[in-house]
Amino acid sequence: KTVNITGLSLGGADAGNYTLASSTATTTANITPATISAITGITAANKVYDGTNAATLATGGAGFTGRLGADVLTVATSTGAFSDKNVANGKTVNITGLTLGGADAGNYTLANATASTTANITPATIAAITGITAANKVYDATTAATLTTTAAGFTGKVTGDNLTVATSTGTFSDKNVANGKTVNITGLTLGGTDAGNYTLASNTASTTANITPAQLTAITGITAANKVYDTTTAATLTTGGAGFTGKLGSDVLTVATATGNFSDKNAGNGKTVNITGLSLGGADAGNYLLPTGATTTTANITQANIAAVTGITAANKVYDGTANATLNTGSAGFTGKLGSDVLTVATSTGSFSDKNVANGKTVSISGITLGGTDAGNYNLQSSTASTTANITPATISAITGITAANKVYDTTTAATLTTTGAAFTGKITGDVLTLGAAPTGNFSDKNVANGKTVNITGLSLGGADAGN
Repeated sequence: KTVNITGLSLGGADAGNYTLASSTATTTANITPATISAITGITAANKVYDGTNAATLATGGAGFTGRLGADVLTVATSTGAFSDKNVANGKTVNITGLTLGGADAGNYTLANATASTTANITPATIAAITGITAANKVYDATTAATLTTTAAGFTGKVTGDNLTVATSTGTFSDKNVANGKTVNITGLTLGGTDAGNYTLASNTASTTANITPAQLTAITGITAANKVYDTTTAATLTTGGAGFTGKLGSDVLTVATATGNFSDKNAGNGKTVNITGLSLGGADAGNYLLPTGATTTTANITQANIAAVTGITAANKVYDGTANATLNTGSAGFTGKLGSDVLTVATSTGSFSDKNVANGKTVSISGITLGGTDAGNYNLQSSTASTTANITPATISAITGITAANKVYDTTTAATLTTTGAAFTGKITGDVLTLGAAPTGNFSDKNVANGKTVNITGLSLGGADAGN
């Protein structure tokens, strides 16, 4: 650079001997830049985490160590970068690419084009967590829900960042069975490499899932009342003691409806009662499915009573020396028989009150037993009955063995009879018969002859069985 020299004057022992033609001159020399040893006062703006380490610098307050006087210096260029992208307070911001600006920038050189400051990176906000699903479940009497978070999405996440759901709790809106039930998700926290760079706007979310009914494997404790035979299979059930295999905890279940039917209408002990038409009641009925298998119990059908057997008749008979009676049961009636049940008299024995002849005699009927399709459903309260019938006299077709004494002619037909050898054709063995009043014998005429016919008249019966 040109150096203008002015105010030249001479000195030295001989100065007085000279005069200057000019008090000015010129020469050349160099001015080298002064050194700015440091730039201070550059600040970096705090920022919300954005997945980068980029920093925004403010250089308006920059100070220049080594700047002289009122020289005008500015920061012309600079780049700020946080030490890493992650959230923290008081993070180092490395400043690079510093260059000088301002009117006097050319007079200075930077000792170092770098500097540093500090600033904060605050967490970015995750506005919502989406994509968490809840598994459908079979009713278990709780509101607990099992969550799957692998497909979770994070509204506000920086592309490429690694976020997961670290913790979460799922709870159905209530314990009861339904489709599309709200599942409330609470206790959300973030996991993953970049979790520290985010804050959750809310630690809750929601999804939906189904609770399907639990399966009851059996209903026990339903009882059927014993009954007297009534021709139907209907059974009266008592459900108050019902138990439900598969019921959970303190759930409240009852039997709302049930129909009982014996396996058939017939009398018997320990008969199977089939229970159909079951439906559940109680506060928790909607949370269960009925058993798929048959529900049964047992009860007895006792025989209905036949109070009397009527309509049995006895045949009139000719005296036969016995009290035996022949019965006709075809028109028998059964007091207490139900509906169109089929009953007959299987066995019966008839006996006249005695063997003797009479009209309207009592016939005692004993040994009555029931027959017919429905006999097993009835109990005879009495195996006896009675009717009436006649025993008419047996016929003595002839009386033999009466003899007449030979006599000397006496002008009359009178004959003297001997009856002690009398026999009775038609008499029942063992019966006692004799001749009653003495009969009268008369020869066929008064005249002498051998082998004459003697007519016997006035015959009548005597003895204990004469009346028969």
